[in-house]
Amino acid sequence: MEKHLTTPKNYPLTINSLMLACNQKSNRDPVMNLTEGQVGHVVNELVELTLARIDYGSRTNKISHHAHGRITDDRKQQAILCMLMLRDSMTLNDIKARTDRMAVFENVNEIQSTLEDMMARDEATVMIIPKGIGQREDRYTHLLAGEPEIGVVQPVSKVSTTRPVKQEASPSKLQELEERIAKLEEQMQDLIG
Repeated sequence: MEKHLTTPKNYPLTINSLMLACNQKSNRDPVMNLTEGQVGHVVNELVELTLARIDYGSRTNKISHHAHGRITDDRKQQAILCMLMLRDSMTLNDIKARTDRMAVFENVNEIQSTLEDMMARDEATVMIIPKGIGQREDRYTHLLAGEPEIGVVQPVSKVSTTRPVKQEASPSKLQELEERIAKLEEQMQDLIG
């Protein structure tokens, strides 16, 4: 859904571009490292649930979501769901800050109104998590995978202010990595011709 809303010219996605999107480091919590096989398996499950579709082409297959119609047709609701799936529970201000490339909300009141509409549906797609100890605001989470255990939903962690410890790679590990890079370069040359 994210790429459909943010980069419609590059949509639908190939399995490789979908894998890269899943594994991107920015705007993800948690950051994942999925293989093409894992992504393909999930795509097949989503196709069975009619939440995704594979368009078979002569050169490559393209994958598209079916959130519109199956979950919601509303772009603003899709943007909110997308961010809640990518980042887990969020405050109104977090949602406003992170959905700006996908949908335009005038203010947090509009986001709250949209969330209330999503909670009032026959099958609610989001729920409110009352603020906990040390939190200043309520948070919202999606219900697409069922209702979470409230104790499991964690607030977004604070950015660490400590510097990372520099670790030296062992000579054998460094040589192993250099050999792997050389093999990959050879494979790339074979593919390019």
